[in-house]
Amino acid sequence: MSDYPTAVKNEAREGVTGFRLVVAANGLPTECAITASSGSSDLDAATCANVMRRARFRPALDANGNPANGSFSSRVRWTIPKTPAFIESGERKLTFTVEKDGTVTNCVETRAGHSYPNSFAQSLCASGNKVMPYTDAAGAPVRKQVVIFQSVTVGEAPN
Repeated sequence: MSDYPTAVKNEAREGVTGFRLVVAANGLPTECAITASSGSSDLDAATCANVMRRARFRPALDANGNPANGSFSSRVRWTIPKTPAFIESGERKLTFTVEKDGTVTNCVETRAGHSYPNSFAQSLCASGNKVMPYTDAAGAPVRKQVVIFQSVTVGEAPN
């Protein structure tokens, strides 16, 4: 599911939204304020909605080292993703973790230094997807990271 508001995406609106969060002593944001508008109220609202839902912090500490309220400021650049070809020529790296129970997690595809978390690699992490777990010399399940390098060439089809 895309974070980009559908109506805004359909209108090809892009922009940069600045925001400031108030962060409670438990590390959760309690307030979001727009500090610089993208020029689209929909993008600004989506910025706050997304960061309020996802942001988690290590709490700020007071002079005695106790968790305290704090703040965080940043910006979100809203750009409409370009739809790539189904498969493009080039090198890619698929990285994922096989957990002790065989669950596949942490799937990321990297091409030309850019991560594509919702790519082909993500299908490996589909809910409930499991593989045979790795085991150590004694036969006990172990957690392993798997890295697959691929070279892809797309060329003219024969007649």
